[in-house]
Amino acid sequence: MSPFQLISTSRSVHGHPSGTAREVEETLAFAALTGIRPITQTRPLAEAGAAYDQMLAGEARYRVVLTP
Repeated sequence: MSPFQLISTSRSVHGHPSGTAREVEETLAFAALTGIRPITQTRPLAEAGAAYDQMLAGEARYRVVLTP
């Protein structure tokens, strides 16, 4: 779909990269119920650019969380 198709007809596209809102809610409830916790990697906010580049290169192994 091109941007022109959206603009010329005043339409919009909605979505979520991980499924519907209900599916995300059910997934979070399951994780809480079973004690599943994410593995995260923290990086200082000053390294945000490097963390982003790492993600784009496919080198981020875990969820990267920026800290102040």
